[in-house]
Amino acid sequence: MEVSGSTENSTILPLSYEDFNVNGFGYSNYVDLYGAGNGYEDVERISIMTTNCTAYTEYPDQMSSDTETSRGIKLGDSREQVIAAYGEPRNEVVYRSKAYNHDGLESQYNLCYCYIDERYPEVFFNLSFSMDQNDNVLTVHFQQA
Repeated sequence: MEVSGSTENSTILPLSYEDFNVNGFGYSNYVDLYGAGNGYEDVERISIMTTNCTAYTEYPDQMSSDTETSRGIKLGDSREQVIAAYGEPRNEVVYRSKAYNHDGLESQYNLCYCYIDERYPEVFFNLSFSMDQNDNVLTVHFQQA
C-alpha cells in the first residue's frame, strides 16, 4: 500500500503489520496468531489495553493499562491524538454499553482502522479505539473480519 494521508506537520502512514504487534498466545503479532489457526480461530478479538472494563477478561495477558500502541497511543489519550497518529478513521461505530464503564461514563463509539495483509487478502484486520463521551480512549483492540 502506498497511500498516505497528511497533517500539517507530518505524513500519516496507513496501517501496517507492525501496528498489530501483541504479546499473547505465544505470538508477537495478531496477524501471525490469525494465520496459525492452532485452535485460536475462535479468538476473533483481543483487547490489548483496557481500563475499568468488564469485557474480555478471558484474555488478561493481552490487557494492560500501562502500555501503548506502536504509534504511541495510550489509554486516556484524546480523539485528536488518535487521529494525529492514525489519520481519519475508516469507520466510526456508535453504540452505548455499560460494559465499558469509566468514571461513570459510557463508551459511545469506536474509531476503526483497517489493514489487509498480502498473505490473507480475504481478511480485514481491524484496529479499533473505543472512545468515551469525552472523546478519550477507553479500550484498544484487534479484530479480523
